[in-house]
Amino acid sequence: MCLLPGIPRFALHAGLPFHRPLARAGFVALLAIVSVFARSGVLAGVAAGRAAQGLAYNRSMRGVLENIGWLLGCVYSTIPAYWFLVHPFADLWRKRKVSLKHVGWVWPLLWVAVGAITAQWRHMTLYRQPLTWIPGVALIATAMYVYSRARHDFSEDQVLGRSELEPEKHEQRLVTTGIRSRIRHPYYLAHLCHLLGWTVGTGSAALYGMSAFAVVTGAVMIQMEERELEQRFGDEYHRYQASSSAIIPVPRSRRPATSD
Repeated sequence: MCLLPGIPRFALHAGLPFHRPLARAGFVALLAIVSVFARSGVLAGVAAGRAAQGLAYNRSMRGVLENIGWLLGCVYSTIPAYWFLVHPFADLWRKRKVSLKHVGWVWPLLWVAVGAITAQWRHMTLYRQPLTWIPGVALIATAMYVYSRARHDFSEDQVLGRSELEPEKHEQRLVTTGIRSRIRHPYYLAHLCHLLGWTVGTGSAALYGMSAFAVVTGAVMIQMEERELEQRFGDEYHRYQASSSAIIPVPRSRRPATSD
């Protein structure tokens, strides 16, 4: 439980929307799901005369890494699905004066839903090769680097979506400097790298399924966000689109020139 107080800070630094009490409650629920499935696995082992083997596996470093990856997967894979609630209905939420605290509670519920669906497969792996942690760690390190760059000149209100939902209360500013001079959505790139790092490293079937879900929903979500930003910033955003890529960095020479 020592991780729980750090969840809001982790969520903010990673660019994730959160509702403080419900974020903690969501992680508690995910840990409870792990406990239930672990206990059921031990009981099944006793019935089959394999309790010692089951306990040894659950205590192994491999099992710990698979559990950590699965927990993080429940969080990261649901980010695009959460934003489906925001981007398509941004005008409606603004008219009704809906703030982040009114919609943020949905995200922890998504963690629990995905966790309940995938928990039974969290230790089912497509492979178990220690060498796969080399690209896995490289992807996670890339995510940390992109997070550190993405925070520059980007306010907390922009990270959490307050500027989008409450434009009359928060600054409306299009940031095109730093890493955003190359890619428009660096946080989403970092989320993807972090999720793929744990997926590749663990070989977890559950994480591969979550990654596929995140890629499909993320592609749709980015298109929705692009349309919302075009409406909010107009020609300024169109010029920005012409000089940058959405999420995957592209060499400048391969991009179309910016037109006025």
